[in-house]
Amino acid sequence: MLRELATLPTAPARLLDDIHEIKLLVRELLSTEEDLTETSRSMDSKMDKLDTANDRLAKALEELQGFNEKLDRLDGRLVGLQAELRAMRSDVHEIAEVVPDMNRGPIDRVKDAIAGE
Repeated sequence: MLRELATLPTAPARLLDDIHEIKLLVRELLSTEEDLTETSRSMDSKMDKLDTANDRLAKALEELQGFNEKLDRLDGRLVGLQAELRAMRSDVHEIAEVVPDMNRGPIDRVKDAIAGE
């Protein structure tokens, strides 16, 4: 017990050094905590901006899907129209073969009339 009492005067100096070191560590921790808080706020702001951008992209995708559906319907109509045009072209060729050529001269028309065409 006497030995413990003998070391008492040195103990407060070591305790003061430890307390000083703890103070420095706590200050560093507070500084780090403030940096982390600021970083967290910045990240929250960036995440809000990303959420806004994602919402806009989602709306744009919905509009594009609607546009694609309209294009698909238009494409279907064009396919049907092409089939009708082919049929009309065929009919026009058939009519052209039957109708005499109006650009031919009067002599050619007389020859055709005589020949029975």
